[in-house]
Amino acid sequence: MGESLSGFLYSLSIVYIPLAIGIIIFRTPIIYAPVLVISMILIAFCFATLGTLFAAYPTETADEVMSMLNTVRLPLIFISGVFVPISVMPKIGQKIALISPPTYGNDMIKYAYTGKSLFPPLLDVVMLVIFILIFQITASYLYKKFNE
Repeated sequence: MGESLSGFLYSLSIVYIPLAIGIIIFRTPIIYAPVLVISMILIAFCFATLGTLFAAYPTETADEVMSMLNTVRLPLIFISGVFVPISVMPKIGQKIALISPPTYGNDMIKYAYTGKSLFPPLLDVVMLVIFILIFQITASYLYKKFNE
């Protein structure tokens, strides 16, 4: 849990820099600021727990963990609707997007800025919490298994 919390705090410290730039320099309007804050917190913790899950497997160097993590994390980002709207993806892409945690974080962020979303914001929150629990519980199990 400590690794997840440290990754979460690091992620939060980084995310507020572009947010501040967007608000101060570009005067980007935010319709639902609390939703934006909640989405940033949940997606940061979700990615932190995903990182903890990959770090649970014993490796020689941190580079090995980062390589494995990026092999999973980057496709998740591309299928999440950040670059291509989910509605215009092929049916298979739309189905895969449903199992991508960034899909729900991205949906909440879009809602915070535009008031429009693919899913109800409460569903986004529930799905992110489910992913966080799955990643954290699995990581805890693997840490115990590999460190006995």
